[in-house]
Amino acid sequence: MLVSSLLLVLAVALTLGVGIVPTRSTHAAGYSSQIEVKSEAHIVLRYGASGYRYKVVKHGADQGFQDPAYNASSFKEGRAAFGTGVNGCPLDPTINTPWPPNTDILVRKAIDLPAGTTELTVHVAIDNDAVVYWNGVEIGATVHEYCAAHNTLIAPVPDSAVLAGKNLLAIRGTDRGGSTYLDLQVLQR
Repeated sequence: MLVSSLLLVLAVALTLGVGIVPTRSTHAAGYSSQIEVKSEAHIVLRYGASGYRYKVVKHGADQGFQDPAYNASSFKEGRAAFGTGVNGCPLDPTINTPWPPNTDILVRKAIDLPAGTTELTVHVAIDNDAVVYWNGVEIGATVHEYCAAHNTLIAPVPDSAVLAGKNLLAIRGTDRGGSTYLDLQVLQR
């Protein structure tokens, strides 16, 4: 019970970007460990942001869309979250741009960063699956069922992949039927 309570507090703190001072936790097995969450996360890109370029395609179509040199002139402009909202899931009211079921959605977002930016993470809410790319390199993927939730996937961006100036965040969302949902944020710790 104690471990479950601590994990819930930690999850809420990470979601809200609230800090927790280092504390000692005793696990059910009797050993203790240090739990530490950095206190202030800087939001680089927040859930529900605008200025995305997106395209709805058949499953697996448009390979290479994540490459910064890819010609995305056929992409539309949209605001996150993307989805259908037909299942009454908690995040459904946040949907701003439609994404039909049984398709892939290709999403691209240019992010300008100052030199020396480090410790970035991409947080994804998805129904069903997602593959995340930073400047054309895959940094994370997840297979997910049922309602989307914030932080379903947290993908660390290698510091070596972050450029001074323009960076490209790209995501392929895949829906396998029913409701669809995709939103993301980028944090710096």
